[in-house]
Amino acid sequence: ANNRSLTSARGVIMIARAFPEHPRAEIWKKWAEKVIGYSLAKPSQEDSLGYQADWFHSILAIIEAFDMDPKMYREPMHRGYFEHIKTMMAPAGEGIGYGDGGNFHSALLPILEKGAAVFGDGEYRYQAIAHLKRNYGVLFSGGHTIHGVLWRWMDAGRWCDDSVTPVAPKATSVITHEKKLVMRSGQSTLAVTSYDGGSHGHFDANAICKFVHGDAVLLGDGGYRFKAPLSHNRLLWRTGKPDGPLLDHFRRT
Repeated sequence: ANNRSLTSARGVIMIARAFPEHPRAEIWKKWAEKVIGYSLAKPSQEDSLGYQADWFHSILAIIEAFDMDPKMYREPMHRGYFEHIKTMMAPAGEGIGYGDGGNFHSALLPILEKGAAVFGDGEYRYQAIAHLKRNYGVLFSGGHTIHGVLWRWMDAGRWCDDSVTPVAPKATSVITHEKKLVMRSGQSTLAVTSYDGGSHGHFDANAICKFVHGDAVLLGDGGYRFKAPLSHNRLLWRTGKPDGPLLDHFRRT
């Protein structure tokens, strides 16, 4: 039930369906169905916002591709991940990253658009629009990542329901499906990681993983390189420009 295996299974089973006469098509199909079965209506093994989004986007795409009962979108485990992703968004479109996850992942947009369409919930629509406005420049950034952005955002375009009126997120204090505490009031959002921590190897138990006001990120500790205790539950300040790796720059404080 992790993002890489599920994304692979999604591709393999589509190839098996496209080439049913291939001598190995049935083997591919059985392998993919077994892997998909580990994820449908089951908890994710992922512990980072971006990886969970990648995994859950594949779930939604599989439900659609195989014409499953639309009730599968509302299945309790799936509904929990919908709500988790929606809650882990700051009002200005900033993703509340934890573990290896930063502020942006291209799978967040299609999940938000599908959530708005399935539940008729304007908060999903609001977050989708804010996230797109904040990050649309990635389309012009070049590099290999653009391909992943394009195919995920094509799903967002297909799943979008413009009849759902955007509604700004309400003030809240909630523990999400993935045990993250999120407190929101107006344009301010503060999020704390789960008490057990260990998000993809990060020493972040009960760490403030994001503090955002409006479109300004006041505190954020997510990121692939920042796993050590030094990077969590601390406000680090060092003058001057790094003369080497950024992490080494702060370790010398």
